[in-house]
Amino acid sequence: MSDLNAVQSRCSTCEQLRDIAEPSDRLVDAVASALENRPTPKRWRTARDATHTVVELDLGWTRRVVLAVRHGDNVASVGRTHSAVSSKTLNLKGGAS
Repeated sequence: MSDLNAVQSRCSTCEQLRDIAEPSDRLVDAVASALENRPTPKRWRTARDATHTVVELDLGWTRRVVLAVRHGDNVASVGRTHSAVSSKTLNLKGGAS
């Protein structure tokens, strides 16, 4: 919890999210398996920490998905959806280790 910014309620990794134009194949695979039938992301933002790459996907309007992909994996280990009215944990298949 020491890396949590109480003012913005973001961890230090999420504060470092930056736009990327062309995500790696590994991240594209992880996102495809996590999103299933959701819309194609309009914008990708990523940041790395010691164990994961955090991927924030803009799905339009106020909808976002945030995934954590362990380095070297092509599936997300955890994920959350965010909108203007709610936030919930994604049920990911095969991602948790």
